This record gives sequence, C-alpha cells and structure tokens, in this order.
Amino acid sequence: MQYAAERFGELRKAVGNEVDSASTFTEPSVRPPRSLLIKALEPYQPMFIEEPCQAQNHDVMADIARGTHLPIATGERVFTKWGFSEVLERRRPWCCSPICATPAASPKCG
Repeated sequence: MQYAAERFGELRKAVGNEVDSASTFTEPSVRPPRSLLIKALEPYQPMFIEEPCQAQNHDVMADIARGTHLPIATGERVFTKWGFSEVLERRRPWCCSPICATPAASPKCG
C-alpha cells in the first residue's frame, strides 16, 4: 500500500497540479486495505477513485465514498437505468460514466 501511494505521489510531483490523475482498482480487494489505500492517496488529490469494489456492490461503494472526500467513479460495468438508479439512490456516485458502446448497454442508453 505504501509503495502504491508513494508512486502516486511521485506522479503528482512530476506532473504538478495542472494535470489531473486518477486511480482505478482493477482487482477486487478487501475493505480495510482498499480504504487504507484511498486514505493514503488523499494527500495527492486524485481526480477520482474508480470502482474500488465490484460495481454492483452499491452499499459497499457508498460506505467507501462516505469514508473519503475523493470522488468515487463507477458506471463502466453498470448497464441499465435500474443499475444507475440504485447508485443514485445512495447519493454517492460521485462520478457516473456509462459506456453506451458496450453491447449489453447500447439498447438501454437511448
């Protein structure tokens, strides 16, 4: 965790505050380390944290969002308006990014 936060800090130092950066969690991780890593990234002000847990696990994502001031992004794996309504009901999507070009989503994005 410390290694990842330090690398992110080096990136921030190299590009300064004029360039936005973000962090995406590509593998599901257990809650405490995931939350600790997000806390470790906070001083470097990433533009957002993308899907720190499975996209369909709205309650966990809302808990994570309540634990940080950083925006949480989701939506690439949410394919229906009902999926997004669940995210929005928890008042914590933070940053929704539907991918309407996904075959499963395209009929439902119109």
